[in-house]
Amino acid sequence: MRCLFAFCVALLLIGCGSSGEKWYTREIERGDPIPRVDDVKVAWLGVFTLAITDGETTIIVDPFVTRPSLGCVVGNEPLASNPEVVDWWVDELCIRSNIGAVIVTHSHYDHLLDGAAFVQLANHEHGGPRAKLYGSRSTLIVGKTQGLTRDELFGVSLGEPIRVGDFTMTFLPDVHGPHVGDITLAGGVIDPDEFTRESGAWEWCLGASYAVVIEHSGRRLLLSSGTGRVEVDTFTEQRKAEVAILGVGGLDGDDIDDFIQEVPLSAGVEEVIPTHFDNFFVPLTALVDDCVGIHAPPGEKVPCAWNDDVAPSSSVEPGGFKFFPDEVHHVHRFAEKAELYGLRVRPIEIGSWYWVFRDRDQPGVLGDPRFGEKCGIRTLGDPCPRD
Repeated sequence: MRCLFAFCVALLLIGCGSSGEKWYTREIERGDPIPRVDDVKVAWLGVFTLAITDGETTIIVDPFVTRPSLGCVVGNEPLASNPEVVDWWVDELCIRSNIGAVIVTHSHYDHLLDGAAFVQLANHEHGGPRAKLYGSRSTLIVGKTQGLTRDELFGVSLGEPIRVGDFTMTFLPDVHGPHVGDITLAGGVIDPDEFTRESGAWEWCLGASYAVVIEHSGRRLLLSSGTGRVEVDTFTEQRKAEVAILGVGGLDGDDIDDFIQEVPLSAGVEEVIPTHFDNFFVPLTALVDDCVGIHAPPGEKVPCAWNDDVAPSSSVEPGGFKFFPDEVHHVHRFAEKAELYGLRVRPIEIGSWYWVFRDRDQPGVLGDPRFGEKCGIRTLGDPCPRD
């Protein structure tokens, strides 16, 4: 099923330009907090890829760090996860020993490509199947095709709490917003008879789309990646959240107001963290400003197929810009409107740890991409420690 034909066409229409500027104008918060082991932290790895941890258990959300080039995607080249890149980022974040779950909000390639690699790495460290890939039937088809066993796959049910360590995850119905006009690209479901390891972006169809509420120590975080609509009664009192991490790329005009009212406001959210506006055709290290050219996993030079030659990690080529110019505008508009509705908007940078839950006057940033020597808690210092 060629469900992604329009997708390739649309990618060619993405606005181009030179936009190294970050979308926000306010200063990123800086602080020197004293952490507790049960404090929940989040690191954003571009698009909607997140690492959420309490120091004992880590949840990976929408795993996508390989980041194939624009040419690979538009050319419908086979998309393959690169375990070397996954391995490098796991070490960079110091989460090798405690990944307990890999969850997927929908099955587009930019939300799922590295799912199996994260699970396999985690279970190799655990010495057996402990981490699982959680998601829709389409997500599980991809995981099985990429080599995961039955014990490493978990099909979610709407509204059913899932316990992982001290976290409780609840998957709720979500709707992926349109990409072009009223069209959601790569809609439909993944066909198990057509999807193979050689499948290009055309075959990575949406599948079911979920919002997820993650609870820890009585506090809740909402995840919603798709800028779409949710059912009015989705957020019961047991599913209200105080913080939301949202994919806001593509929101514009009246859609912004509708989205704010139907997702964060309906969920009782006080603070929102916008994501999914970066140029996901360039290596992730190119988006970590202070670390460009210092940390450069060799695998990032072959993100599409093992014998492809693309730009080195220290460059933002191909594409020439870190954030899609149109998306920068959309995120500005989202932030302005969200604050008019009384929401706090918190900008975060790619590759750093942040506290998820905090008081209004509490600093939010934990420090640089690494925790430091022996993965102990590290506060601010050299943003790119040289080992």
